Amino acid sequence: MGIRDHTGSLGCLADFPTECIYLSAADSVTYESIDVPALAAKYGARLVALSGGEVLQLGAAKVQVWIPDKLYKKKDNNNSMVLRFCYGKTAFLMTGDMEKKAEARLLESGWEISADVLKLGHHGKTDSTGKEFLEKVKPRYGIITGSREESPESMNEEIAGRLKECGVQAFYSEGEQLAIDFISDGTSVWTEEVEVAEQ
Repeated sequence: MGIRDHTGSLGCLADFPTECIYLSAADSVTYESIDVPALAAKYGARLVALSGGEVLQLGAAKVQVWIPDKLYKKKDNNNSMVLRFCYGKTAFLMTGDMEKKAEARLLESGWEISADVLKLGHHGKTDSTGKEFLEKVKPRYGIITGSREESPESMNEEIAGRLKECGVQAFYSEGEQLAIDFISDGTSVWTEEVEVAEQ
């Protein structure tokens, strides 16, 4: 099954049982092409609209939610909900497809963005992950989700150089590795390569 970007990825509901779908209450642009309530009802998932500022509890971990205070109608990547997963003293920052305009608003908001692991905005393209933003997050690891075939600019020398300059170890979703786990014990984060037995 191919997983598409934005709301297209909700196609995975057919394959992965889902109890709850969280979406941005402020974003009326991203969801125009798909009937999310109908899809949630079809697969028995509860739908929760978030406004930003919520803290969700996941066992011993918590998730802090940030949503832009401005709606971007043309550059809808900037409507991405930002999630900061916190466990003990460690944190993972997931920025969706956020580009530099939303990065600037996030920086101005004073919201805590430091993290051990950063999922780079907009697949690691040059219109996201500005130097100031990267220096504020100070991640040890950076995750770039992209496809050289579908989006060659998601694997580029500019961002690779910026990550290296800031001492960030980069991991691309495309490559020889099958999968990488990022593991936290609440004090530190480390990586492990996932091995899957051959069929």
